[in-house]
Amino acid sequence: MKFFKKLMRIIVLIFLILLATVGVGLSGGIPTPSSGRKENTIEIRTEIEEEDEEKPDQQIKPQ
Repeated sequence: MKFFKKLMRIIVLIFLILLATVGVGLSGGIPTPSSGRKENTIEIRTEIEEEDEEKPDQQIKPQ
């Protein structure tokens, strides 16, 4: 009985290793981070236009 349990543990271990290698093979593994990649820095730039100022295309032409 001890031999059977030991054999079953080894078979289960081999089966789990096999499943893990197939899973990594299908998904492609973990992507390694490249050191040359630029960090994502998001800068929010907002321009506030004053309501008093008129844009050139909105100016009223005298008649």
